[in-house]
Order: sequence, then structure tokens, then C-alpha cells
Amino acid sequence: MKVLVVFDHPRRNSFCGAIADSLMAGLRSAGHVPEFANLRAEDFDPRLPVADEPDWEDPDKIYSADTLAEQARIARNDAIAFVFPVWWWSVPATTKGWIDRVWNNGWAYG
Repeated sequence: MKVLVVFDHPRRNSFCGAIADSLMAGLRSAGHVPEFANLRAEDFDPRLPVADEPDWEDPDKIYSADTLAEQARIARNDAIAFVFPVWWWSVPATTKGWIDRVWNNGWAYG
């Protein structure tokens, strides 16, 4: 199985980084093919630009190149695993922005 591992932490050498490394190694040893997405290292912009706003009138809207690339990354995998710290009872802003921009109307719902 292909698994997208989405990592969101400002420090790769953190406890979350160690968890991500362990997860990647465990997936490989079990015969899976992991793909690592380090949102911070890749400078993913979590802000929602106009180009990526959901358009309820147009379910076939073409989103930005960055969003389309992330959607393609999800599509080529069978599962997604998230590794991030829980801050203030929620996901980090970068993860939230990734979900808001990428899992968009006409692609993930609608």
C-alpha cells in the first residue's frame, strides 16, 4: 500500500520527527511504500488565496498549481497518515491550511 505521511512540525529533529521516522521505517518493513510530505520544509503556504477559494457555483474550478500538485500527491497514495503536535487542542495552522486549500470543493467534496 502507498501511504502519504504528512509531517508538520517546525523542527525535524523533534519528538514528532522521531515518530515520523519510526512510522516511515515501520511502513517500509511491512512492505508498504511511504511518501513523506514535510509541510514546513517544503514551505507550504497555509493561507487560502483567492485562486484556491471554494467556488460553490463551479464544481469544476481549476485551482492553483500548488493545490493541484498536493491533490496529485494524495491521489497517487492509498492512505494518509498525519504526524503533528496537538497545539491548543487542534492541529497546527499549517496542517489546517493544507486541508483547507487542498481538500477543496469539486475534488474532495461537492
